[in-house]
Amino acid sequence: MLSQTLGLAVLALPLLAEASKDCSKATFQKVIPSNSTFNYVTKVAEGGTFTDAEANANATGLPEGCAVSVKVPTPGNSSYNMAIYMPNKWNSRIITTGNGGYGGFTNWQDLGQYSHYGFSAITTDTGHFNPNVLDSTFALNKGSLENWGWRAMHGSVLVGKALSAAYYGQTHKFSYYSGCSTGGRQGLKEMQVSPDAFDGVFVGAPAWWIPHLSIWTSQATLANLPQNSDHHISAALANVINDEILKQCDPQDGVTDNVIMNPAGCVFNPLTLLCEGAANASACITRPQLDTLYKALHDWTYFDGTLIFPVPSLGTPLVAYIGDSPIPNPMGTGAIEHMLLNTTEPYDWSTFNESVVRLSEAIDPGHGTPDNYDLSTFQKRGGKVIHWHGEADPIIPFRSSSYFYSQVASSVAPHDIEMDSFYKFFPIAGMSHCSGSQYSPWYIAGATQPLTNVSHGVPGFDDAQHNGLLALMRWVENGTAPEQLVATKYNNDDPTKGVYRQRPLCPFPKQPIYTHGNVDSASSWKCS
Repeated sequence: MLSQTLGLAVLALPLLAEASKDCSKATFQKVIPSNSTFNYVTKVAEGGTFTDAEANANATGLPEGCAVSVKVPTPGNSSYNMAIYMPNKWNSRIITTGNGGYGGFTNWQDLGQYSHYGFSAITTDTGHFNPNVLDSTFALNKGSLENWGWRAMHGSVLVGKALSAAYYGQTHKFSYYSGCSTGGRQGLKEMQVSPDAFDGVFVGAPAWWIPHLSIWTSQATLANLPQNSDHHISAALANVINDEILKQCDPQDGVTDNVIMNPAGCVFNPLTLLCEGAANASACITRPQLDTLYKALHDWTYFDGTLIFPVPSLGTPLVAYIGDSPIPNPMGTGAIEHMLLNTTEPYDWSTFNESVVRLSEAIDPGHGTPDNYDLSTFQKRGGKVIHWHGEADPIIPFRSSSYFYSQVASSVAPHDIEMDSFYKFFPIAGMSHCSGSQYSPWYIAGATQPLTNVSHGVPGFDDAQHNGLLALMRWVENGTAPEQLVATKYNNDDPTKGVYRQRPLCPFPKQPIYTHGNVDSASSWKCS
């Protein structure tokens, strides 16, 4: 086992004994925007708990420090709130974190996590308050939609850095970002809006392709409706299909361990499930259902074959998009009604066609899509990216990330920039959305990766080999690029119950290949 403190020992800058200013409004009044107001400026004692009215959860066991929140008005009768937590013992670094779905909330759960590293940590409510990540009604106000798309994050980073400098009496040495899902999109977008905002970006499963992703979440369910049709696949039958996919695909990667290590390389034959004669209909599929399954396993494209959005990888739970719901996913419905048509009138899905996608592309809701793929400016100033995504993600299909990676690669190539020089993309086999897997190692201390009774880091393995954030810091600050990460799966996701399995994550397009020995040991695998 590597030393638990190796990563921190290599990276840590001397902690400041105490902040140089008091936690009071007077300390910060001159650095906030002239038209903004304080929501609070609050001292927090060692071991304290803090939250605010817009928080997704409490931050507990905090180091002693100062919590500040500012409300900033924006055009269109809108505003955003930002919050920052500044531990008195500071590591001279700032980190910003993001949100999820359409939700508007201050992410105090992650602020608490990053404060334990010694970071001064920033969050934004995205310009509206609603912890329901499926609700897009905020988009009826175009100012709020623009805030959600990019403006709230951009402004919060600027305000947060100014607040931090005022509190500590000096500017930060390094700036980082960590977020997953919408949080991943926010980091990629801000990196493009302001290439000098972050020195390192740690993003997971980014919901980046807004014009297509939002609509796909509902479009993907249409082929399985209505429920009383002969082509409908129930949730129970979808689970039967998933079991057959695992049965066929798991051994094809060379190891039978309940994890499909190479979904793209699996040759799956659905005809083995076809009902014959008087077969048990609950354990087989009919020919009309086979057509539905075909659509569920193949990309959504225009009539000319151009990709609109990729489907989830083999092994992803099919019940996420074919199953027992009588209506399309409300995330897509809301996107069309509120973001595109600016109405509360229900959208009639029987009229759906590709023109809706074209409209979404033209509007680009909130201008939030990070599709300026040329990251050469970010790269030339020394910026680094670690991008990770679960290959069994049912909410944001994995291949939307590999598509983004390929777009960046083709955009920086004319500048003679190789992706490995600044951008590492790590697929995580078997992991669901941002976190979680019954059998596959998935934990790398990413955003939105909760573990039982863990404040931060990777218990027992908190070094730059196992902790993706520490790997990013080492790359930015010491120039050591991660050639692999080691993901950990604890028993029942509780570190006190021991390690179930560890496995290397390989930078795309390399893959983990089993070599010899215990399949649950990372040393039995290599990146190839």
